[in-house]
Amino acid sequence: MNRLSALEANTTLYARYVEEQTSAMREMLRRLSEDLGRLEGLGRAQAQMYARSVNDFERHRKEMETEQRTLISQVNYLAEEVRPFFKIEFVRPVS
Repeated sequence: MNRLSALEANTTLYARYVEEQTSAMREMLRRLSEDLGRLEGLGRAQAQMYARSVNDFERHRKEMETEQRTLISQVNYLAEEVRPFFKIEFVRPVS
């Protein structure tokens, strides 16, 4: 009977060990799932921030191009306004 009791005790201990290991694995999988969810959230947030930065950069670039075209247009206009004065200056006889 001692041997049977020892086998039953070992079986009980083995079952308890398996239960504890299963519980520990479940807890680890739960934490891993939470961590994965947080990482996915961070990835989405970074992707949104990157897209926003690219959009802001493109908007700023377009604004700068528009401003550059406006400035070039103004310089050309002023050059045309000033040009007759230079022609008059060169045509004028020196006395």
